[in-house]
Amino acid sequence: MEFPQLDTEVTVQLHSAKQRKVRSRTFRFLGDAVQGQQLRTGSGFRWLLRYESLNQEETSRLRQFFEMTLPGQSFSFTDPWTGTVHANCRLGNAGLNLLHYAPGSYEVEFEVEDAQ
Repeated sequence: MEFPQLDTEVTVQLHSAKQRKVRSRTFRFLGDAVQGQQLRTGSGFRWLLRYESLNQEETSRLRQFFEMTLPGQSFSFTDPWTGTVHANCRLGNAGLNLLHYAPGSYEVEFEVEDAQ
């Protein structure tokens, strides 16, 4: 399954964001001393995709992709910042936020995670 593009042939818009997924581990010692350690999870990334002023067709395309992608199902996503193709991505747990704020104009927001 491939991630949909907008009518302008781009994948994301300006207000989207990218984060590296990081796990941490905490050690607790006698005497209440605490030490934390960050653990990288391979090349894992998370993208928060925000779209504004979409037409009904673009909104429908994104909504259908979101609805057709089963929980845990992977798809291919091209990182818009680097052009790197991530073949094993999935939708984040935040759900799909869809706002219809004017005739023929929509806002959409959801997360994509690198499943590695």
